[in-house]
Amino acid sequence: MRNCYICFYHGTDLKSKLIQKITKCKYSHVFIRFWSDEWNSNQVIDIDERGVVQIPWHNTEYLLSSKKRQCVEMYEAPKGFVDEIIKQQDIIGDSYDWKGLFGGLFKLIILRTFGIKINKPWQSKGRLFCSEYVATLLQSFGYKLEPWLSAPSDIFNFAEKNLKRY
Repeated sequence: MRNCYICFYHGTDLKSKLIQKITKCKYSHVFIRFWSDEWNSNQVIDIDERGVVQIPWHNTEYLLSSKKRQCVEMYEAPKGFVDEIIKQQDIIGDSYDWKGLFGGLFKLIILRTFGIKINKPWQSKGRLFCSEYVATLLQSFGYKLEPWLSAPSDIFNFAEKNLKRY
């Protein structure tokens, strides 16, 4: 059986603190850790400033234990999640969706400040941010999430209610 986890961490940089403050969540980032038969090791699909990358888990440990980032919670992904990741391998190398990230944060600020809902803020086709990718994967399993509107807080709240903590 292939193990797969949805992982959450918080960073200490300005972008992370802004995401935490606006989304009112202790986490600023979400990524996927899974066992790869092809690489015979744990791998990570991460979406950050570099875009969508797949890297060996052991290459991320120095980042996660540094002062910059802390991995604090992991939840078991639904069965078949790794197969869905493999189906969507063509996104590796896609760019980071800065426009979508700031559009989502703008939407939250307007909603919380003025109570006005904005249906479609900015978004870049063919680009992703971290929670958008994870929400897209979860949506493939029938879960009702709006990928381009999802923040790490939405994925974390979903995981707490629906997935087993590791």
